[in-house]
Amino acid sequence: MSTAARIGEAYRDQRMYLLRRATALVGACDAEDVVQEAVLVALLKSQEDGIQYPRSFLGGAVGWKGMENRQKRSRRLQREIPALEELAEYEEAILDHLSPERIFEAARNVDRIDAMIARMPADHREAFLDLLQGKPYTEIARTVGWSVGKVWNHMADLKARLAGSIDWHGAEQ
Repeated sequence: MSTAARIGEAYRDQRMYLLRRATALVGACDAEDVVQEAVLVALLKSQEDGIQYPRSFLGGAVGWKGMENRQKRSRRLQREIPALEELAEYEEAILDHLSPERIFEAARNVDRIDAMIARMPADHREAFLDLLQGKPYTEIARTVGWSVGKVWNHMADLKARLAGSIDWHGAEQ
């Protein structure tokens, strides 16, 4: 049996163990990626030198890749934390200038928009949510099964309805 086949067999036999180990190191979100990277390392290493004990090597590779992943995440967070702190200070400054009435009114507007979206027919809602995600009208038309002109007309109508339902100045509309 070739070394690559032995690695494949070891991966199939130990998959759950490797995932548990990777999850303990990096969390559930990145565990599968760490295991896949470990298998790739094992396959590359087997082509260069050969691996005598693939099961042990895979377990060790998950440990190395997990620690590497944690170090990368730590370095990324060290770069991002100052930016996040600056953003939090900016948000606090904005909130300090908003009256409680304005904050309450903004929340009411969000509730009105949510209620309007909930009342839409399924295809209209899907088209509108695609628009909010920035998809072009041609892609929305393909997804919903409408012509581009129909998408354009419905989106213009929905935008007008939304604009009419938002209370911009604190008065009921």
